[in-house]
Amino acid sequence: MIDLDHSYNRATQTITNPLAEQIMKAVPTYYEASPNDGLKGLGYVDKLMKSLHTDVVEIYGQDRFTTITTDHIAGTPATIENRTEEVLALYRQFAPVGESEFQNTGGVVAASRLTELPPEARDDPLLQELLRGEMSRYGNDHSRADWNLLMKLLHWTGDDIPLVKSIFLESPLGQRDKAQETDGKGKRGNTNYVDRTIERIIAKRWNPPQRR
Repeated sequence: MIDLDHSYNRATQTITNPLAEQIMKAVPTYYEASPNDGLKGLGYVDKLMKSLHTDVVEIYGQDRFTTITTDHIAGTPATIENRTEEVLALYRQFAPVGESEFQNTGGVVAASRLTELPPEARDDPLLQELLRGEMSRYGNDHSRADWNLLMKLLHWTGDDIPLVKSIFLESPLGQRDKAQETDGKGKRGNTNYVDRTIERIIAKRWNPPQRR
């Protein structure tokens, strides 16, 4: 949710804050009038994000209750759109210098489990990037990032598939709905998507895994 306070005149139905209008154009998704004099935008993102509070804009990634008015702002999409990159760019524009936009939970938990891998794995910058959910090297393509993270985990664990799945599912990439897809038995971790990807990697790779 993008929260833009003191930006809208309900009586005249006009946007009163030029910066709010710029933000709405930069992140095109569904916007509506708040009960008072603000605007709210709703969008989907593919990463767990921290909330951001500034005088200009507030961004809430999860665990936030709000009043929905359905007073749609004309000229904005009538549907809630996936705007992951646009929201991340907005966060980076207004966040304090040095503050990360990502939730600490997934990345830190996954990175801390490097202790379960050979010491050399800690010096693998690509592995550490992927464990933090960084995908820019792969064109922000989730499938490519998933493939490379699972391939590296298989290499460093010596094909310890249960450990690979456990670390992957605790990472930001593994927190996505597609990655958490279950086999229908309600058992977290029995993920069809992850299993299929691991099977394909093992079948196609050339280099043997790091034996432990």
